[in-house]
Amino acid sequence: MKQMRQFQRHDTAPPTSGDVAPGPVLKLALSMCRSGGILAGTKLLFEGPAELPRVRATSTDLLQVLVNLIRNSQQALEEHHVRDGVVNVEASVTDASLVISVRDNGPGMAPDIVAKLGTPFYTTRDAGTGLGIAQCKRLVGRLGGELRIESTPGAGTSVTFTLPLIESSPVT
Repeated sequence: MKQMRQFQRHDTAPPTSGDVAPGPVLKLALSMCRSGGILAGTKLLFEGPAELPRVRATSTDLLQVLVNLIRNSQQALEEHHVRDGVVNVEASVTDASLVISVRDNGPGMAPDIVAKLGTPFYTTRDAGTGLGIAQCKRLVGRLGGELRIESTPGAGTSVTFTLPLIESSPVT
């Protein structure tokens, strides 16, 4: 019900305040999801710079997107009993954007399934609501970013999102 209420909020305007240093939020998301990976026998790795520039977002929005994407990958690995499953979170910075990718070495998905992801109530999981990716797309779009999903059957899935940098922001 909580996911449904959050999804029903139609905030489309960018946040008026909430400049956030993504590094601590990223660390918190990894910490929160690490136990899920341990229980499933998967590894959760991070690659990227130690310091990241500020983005216009709230900590809550960024944390929600990160945790949802990481848990989705972990659950795919667990549900498909992937041996030596790995979820790799990568962060990089371009001239204008923070780029974060969540990749797994799971079963991957066919193109017709990927095309439906983000459609409210469409899910590939028995226990799923079909609201997680839709909410992530909405939040990232509201923040001025973009979310992209790529998947190859038998090779895994990668979800990448970008968020615009705050001009002249100090690195943290």
